Amino acid sequence: MATFGGPEVLHVDEVPEPGPPVRDELLVRVEASSINGTDLGFRRGAVKIATVGRMPFVPGFDLAGEVLACGPAVTAFAPGDRVVALV
Repeated sequence: MATFGGPEVLHVDEVPEPGPPVRDELLVRVEASSINGTDLGFRRGAVKIATVGRMPFVPGFDLAGEVLACGPAVTAFAPGDRVVALV
């Protein structure tokens, strides 16, 4: 979304592929995600803290997927692990 408003401000768009993970990051292939009440607040503009200076903004913080790669400091996960996350 590039602006606040109703459902009409949401759209599907292409985004660049992320680079390889660094430090303690994971690269996860997202296989499922959801929109929750907080996301609706972001969309309406009621919760602006996460969007300040970050437009366009991609809502959706809950996800499930597969780890594709791990940063060098990651020890608890490995490629192929199935994960759920709140980002």
